[in-house]
Amino acid sequence: MGAWSSYAKETVLAGAASDPMMLATDLVDFLVMKGMPFREAHHAVGALCGEAEKTHSSLPKLAAKKYGPAAGKVFDVRRALNGRTAIGAPSPKNVAAQIKRWKKLLK
Repeated sequence: MGAWSSYAKETVLAGAASDPMMLATDLVDFLVMKGMPFREAHHAVGALCGEAEKTHSSLPKLAAKKYGPAAGKVFDVRRALNGRTAIGAPSPKNVAAQIKRWKKLLK
């Protein structure tokens, strides 16, 4: 592949991480917070993912059309990562803390 610039690597990785299908569970969470029972939300989002794949449509656009504009906004990978703050979760703050911890341990 040759030497890639850090920008090229970051662009490729960001593109892969931004696949809306990876954030389908965020849409489930959104629907649950709006009052839909989890089982129904899980089924509804699964059906929506199937529709997106079958019709080659954008999952965020389908979600916004079906559940309103706010539903389409859940497909932001940076927002999603910032919300994952439990111990061991991949929020930027948690990742930075682990990097710091491991650098100290590996010295």
